[in-house]
Amino acid sequence: MPRRTDVGRFVHRHEEMTGIRPWTKGKLKGEVLAGCEALDPASLPWEEARFKKPLPEGFRLAKRSRSRWVIATEVKEETFYFKRETYENWQRRISAALLGPKTLREWNVGHTFLEHGLLVPEPVLWARDATQSFLVTRSVPSSWQTAKAWIRDESFETRRRHIAQIASYAAALHTLPVYHHDFRNNHIYQIDTSESEPVLKRFGMIDLDGAFVGKPVRESLAREACVEFFRSFTKGSMQLEDVQAYTSAYREAGGCTLDAGEISDYVKRNP
Repeated sequence: MPRRTDVGRFVHRHEEMTGIRPWTKGKLKGEVLAGCEALDPASLPWEEARFKKPLPEGFRLAKRSRSRWVIATEVKEETFYFKRETYENWQRRISAALLGPKTLREWNVGHTFLEHGLLVPEPVLWARDATQSFLVTRSVPSSWQTAKAWIRDESFETRRRHIAQIASYAAALHTLPVYHHDFRNNHIYQIDTSESEPVLKRFGMIDLDGAFVGKPVRESLAREACVEFFRSFTKGSMQLEDVQAYTSAYREAGGCTLDAGEISDYVKRNP
């Protein structure tokens, strides 16, 4: 299993990740999941994405920042997300050299989450050269629905029941040596509404670039996850009763005690 040895630094062992093999194409070197060797992340229209130009048909810009871009496209009727990260200044190059590229950390974290039975987009390819790195993941199934959608559209009573379910999911998640820094309602997906299923199989997560693996979550991180969850609500829509529903269910599911009033006040002051 990959292990966290420092902030963002991982030790990766091939023999513990079945089906993953070395991958090389031109100057790019990395790893690939068996069956995905033909994927070519460097061939995508990255310059158009970088300069906000229209992308060719069949490509969609899913996310963009100064140094990272994500393009979605179909390959053999399956949707993949291609992420590119660049190191165009010395600070980013030093960070990548010392901590590893963010794409590599997300590759390792994704496989670790899957090894623990968690439902996340499967990473299928990672590669880098001297100035950039790439990560390719499978799309989540279309049947997955974001928590943001079904919390927003429900009555207060039903919404709080959903919030309590997510809190139970967070408590179960936090017993494992994994943590998601962006525990936001648009990063959490409902997969199965049946309460007979284990809670870790009823929800899934995306955007693992803010996640890490290490020791089980301590109280300060549990509080941070709760804060991030409610900060992702539409401004002004969160109520104290929502936070109380979360903290109560989190504690009942085996998590630590969280102060609903303190968290509610903090979120309102720091939306």
